[in-house]
Amino acid sequence: MKTKFLLWSVCLAVAASATAQLLLPEKKGLPRKPTQIDSDRAEFDLTTRRAIYFGRVRVDDPELKLQCEQLTVDLPASGGQPTNIVAEVNVVIDFADSQGQTTRATGDRAVYHYAIVGAVTNATVTLTGGPPKVEGAQGTLTGKEIAIDIATRKVSATGQTMIFKQNLGGTMGTNAPGVKLF
Repeated sequence: MKTKFLLWSVCLAVAASATAQLLLPEKKGLPRKPTQIDSDRAEFDLTTRRAIYFGRVRVDDPELKLQCEQLTVDLPASGGQPTNIVAEVNVVIDFADSQGQTTRATGDRAVYHYAIVGAVTNATVTLTGGPPKVEGAQGTLTGKEIAIDIATRKVSATGQTMIFKQNLGGTMGTNAPGVKLF
């Protein structure tokens, strides 16, 4: 269940760590802290198991912070992991990796999808609009669309531009550290 780290690891590193399992597995012996969602207004449809939060939405999770204007969450009838989460309008996702490096993902829309097909877990986050951007200590990635496969930790971007904050050429006679964008 590494899914949360990239959740929105979103967002690229996402890359997201951002609600991809919306929750990471509990650390041994420690219960997971709760996720808090604040908004101006919320609607809950108990038949479709859909929650929609409107206006100044803030998600405070132990693994990430999310801000947007509308958040839609679909929960399976059996409970457990959300199957679809859509954050819209001025989306900002902040999260840190296991080394404490922070990453910020922004866009007009972020879509998280989770499904188990056979014995394979599929968890993806797709950022669009704005254009979408993921910024970390090593650089910035922008594009028309940024997609993160949380399970495989692979990121793809269309119409992308990448700006590295470190020299990729290295120095003659030294072993330059590898590039870690997110």
